[in-house]
Amino acid sequence: MTTITKKGKKKKVSKKNKIAWRKHTDIKDVDKFLEDKRLEERLGKPFAEREDDELFQIDTKPVSNKNEATKTRKISYEPKCFNMLKSHSEVPDPISKRNHVKPPGTKSHPLVAKKRLEKEIKKSMNLLNKQKKRKTKNETPFETKEDIWNVEDVHIVEKDMWLEKDTVRHTLTNLGKLKKHTPVSIQKKPTIIPTIETPRGGMSYNPSLEDHQNLLKEIADKEETLIKRDQHLNRVTTKMFKRMSAVQKEANTFAELIEGLPIETKKNKKGKKKKTNENLSESDGEYGAINAPVVNKKKDTKQRRKQREQKLLERQRQLKKMEKKKIHDILNVTKLKEDLQSHDKKCEILKEKREKKAKYAELEPKRLAATKFENPDLEFNLGQDIAGNLRNVKPEGSLLFDRFKSLQKRNILEPSKIRMKKKRKVKPYVKSDHKIDF
Repeated sequence: MTTITKKGKKKKVSKKNKIAWRKHTDIKDVDKFLEDKRLEERLGKPFAEREDDELFQIDTKPVSNKNEATKTRKISYEPKCFNMLKSHSEVPDPISKRNHVKPPGTKSHPLVAKKRLEKEIKKSMNLLNKQKKRKTKNETPFETKEDIWNVEDVHIVEKDMWLEKDTVRHTLTNLGKLKKHTPVSIQKKPTIIPTIETPRGGMSYNPSLEDHQNLLKEIADKEETLIKRDQHLNRVTTKMFKRMSAVQKEANTFAELIEGLPIETKKNKKGKKKKTNENLSESDGEYGAINAPVVNKKKDTKQRRKQREQKLLERQRQLKKMEKKKIHDILNVTKLKEDLQSHDKKCEILKEKREKKAKYAELEPKRLAATKFENPDLEFNLGQDIAGNLRNVKPEGSLLFDRFKSLQKRNILEPSKIRMKKKRKVKPYVKSDHKIDF
């Protein structure tokens, strides 16, 4: 019995979207065609399309002996190991012309190098001979090609003491002989800090007693300073405030809130309220000015004359004072000289201090971010942990962490801190349509 399969009708599907188009379209035939084409590119044309000359070879010479055939076969066929070096694809190379360069480090044969050197020497000798011949033919004695008066000396313009910098720059730019100098910031390195710093003597697997003790002392001093700082902060912040009970705290807050509010007035025995100063002031309806009005009284001639005389006397007094000061300065020339010398000495000391500070700043990392760079803790081993040989040495620290800190110190990476993100507190609630009223 043969079963007949009925083909159902194709469902009509919308191909509006890209996803629907990909889902409901059959592209197997396209993929198969492309696969065949790629295989053709790799292995060549199919056998059906190839010509007879490509597939078959006509053998015209007869083979007489077996030995000859074996000999020819050995000569004609190359070893199979060479097939690995050949390309198994018939896809043409996209870059037809390639510049084959020898890898760095490969030396040429000494004979080849010697021949190359001889060729270069011959070329240079031929050029020299040609130049000599030209000079003898063309040039005559006391003859010059260049005009002496048209030559412009740039060095005279650069070294002229009467010209300003702007004028020199302007003239050189128009002549086209201005030398552009690279800025100092590009010439200098960003830091003098070496990429790999040498460790201390006490960090060795077999250190001397003195170096190891110095290293431990330094670490202990650092720890002491950190403990002192924590104690100081604790004393200034937490221990500074007194502890209160909940009732006392509530009373204080209530007192703070009441402060400034109007207080109820006390009543007399008769039941009448006492009037305060504020109530009295409010009850009086009369207007009274705080400052009395000023009378505009003009000056008479006598007062004006006296004023002029006083001004003149004040001016004369100031002039006398200035003259006196000049005489005093002339007499104190020696003291002024001493003051100037002391000022110069102070300037020199400040200059030296600034230079030292600049040198120190070069060794320090720059501020690249909000967080400041902090040197990592020194790696150390206690006396009982020191092995004395590399085989039993106890490793301390991490190489990755050390390189990361080195990059931060040399201003390549900005220093940062690990900040934990706080999770938001989600408030649970029931939706109105999910509520059940019993």
